[in-house]
Amino acid sequence: MKGLILGSSMNTWLVET
Repeated sequence: MKGLILGSSMNTWLVET
């Protein structure tokens, strides 16, 4: 979900990990 990280890097990084 790299695309979402670009949109909400502060909120989506939790989903990436």
